[in-house]
Order: sequence, then structure tokens, then C-alpha cells
Amino acid sequence: MSNTDIQALTELQGLPVLIDHDGIVVLDDLSTWATPAERGVHRRARINAIAFAGMSPEELHLFFARTSHAAVKSWNAQQSFFGKIQNMVTTRNPGYAEVPGRILSQCLKVLGEEVEGTVSQANTYLLRADVAADFRSQLQSLVEAAA
Repeated sequence: MSNTDIQALTELQGLPVLIDHDGIVVLDDLSTWATPAERGVHRRARINAIAFAGMSPEELHLFFARTSHAAVKSWNAQQSFFGKIQNMVTTRNPGYAEVPGRILSQCLKVLGEEVEGTVSQANTYLLRADVAADFRSQLQSLVEAAA
């Protein structure tokens, strides 16, 4: 899944990147993302960084594949009348993936994001769908590189 699969992407990207369940904006933007060239340089260090953590790169990729798919599906459904009705019944936050802080902090560390003190491992966060899909893509690249 890529950003081109997300309907109304510009509107979605206008929303905060990360909010907690109380609706408080935790992070408006991830401006520290590395370029693809920088990602390649640090790929091995990122793989080693998760060696001591609870989830393997494959497990993180699987988690973000599932949550990003559900978030994008709910966002795309939100663009139609019947989709909005469906979301009222099935989804509390269309366009957001629900991510435990423990998994989010581990993913951010693996991907080389520097957001220390922003994410509490005890909380659950809502991550914008396009960002969750991008995390899935980056994790997939790491898993493929490690294979």
C-alpha cells in the first residue's frame, strides 16, 4: 500500500501525526525523517537497535501492515456517505491507526526517529494512516534488507 492508495491524502496530511486518546496532539509533524540515502547508511544500526527489544522487525512490519491497512480503509470509507455510516458503527477514529506506545517507541527507534520523551510506553496512541503506511513500507525495506 502506498500513499497513492489513500483518498483525500492532502486532507489527511493536514491532521496531526500523533494524538493520544484524550485528543491531545502529541506530535504535529515528523520533520526528522531521513532521506532514502540516509536510511541505507543507518539500516544495519537500526536492525541491531531492535535486537534487544520485544518484537522482531518482521513482527513490527506485520503489526503496521495490519493497522495501516485498517486505518487507510476507514479513511477511504469516510469519503462516502455509506462509508461514514459504516465507520460510525465500526471505527472510532477514521484515518488513524491505534498503536500501543511500546510498539510505537520501538518502531520510531528502529526507523531512526528522534522523539525521545514524546511517546510513553504505557499509553496507546492514534497514528495518522499515511504515516502508519509509511512506517510499514520502511519496515518492509528493513526486513527485506536483513533477509
